Amino acid sequence: MIQVYRKEYNEILELLKLIPSYDYLKIPSEKIEFFEKHAIKNYNFTIQSTNRLEFSRTTYVIFTKLYRDYIATEDEKTKIDEILRLNEEKKRKELKIKELFPNKIKNHEVQNNLPVAENNNMSLFKRIMNKIKKFFTKK
Repeated sequence: MIQVYRKEYNEILELLKLIPSYDYLKIPSEKIEFFEKHAIKNYNFTIQSTNRLEFSRTTYVIFTKLYRDYIATEDEKTKIDEILRLNEEKKRKELKIKELFPNKIKNHEVQNNLPVAENNNMSLFKRIMNKIKKFFTKK
């Protein structure tokens, strides 16, 4: 399974370079070392601009978990957990509808649909990325 996410580990390492050192230090060194050990050595990924951060969905998931577990405040953790719960509920409903009406739902409507609970019209990942961008404007 580690082999599957090697590219994402590179993206995580680049993303972690963007967060303030006081947040970076909250992440256990074992996690960072794991990403460094399993990242693809010749995969050249650099972030060109913080105005448009584009990563794979898996990178967003990994970063969200890191953020929730090590960086987020208790209030933020509660909000993230609620959004994740709503996302899971939404995904289950989509799957149930797809099972009930397999011929009525086009594949492209369900396929590649990121499970995102709408909260003020902004996805969890977008809000996290906005928070990261705020770190840069504070400096």
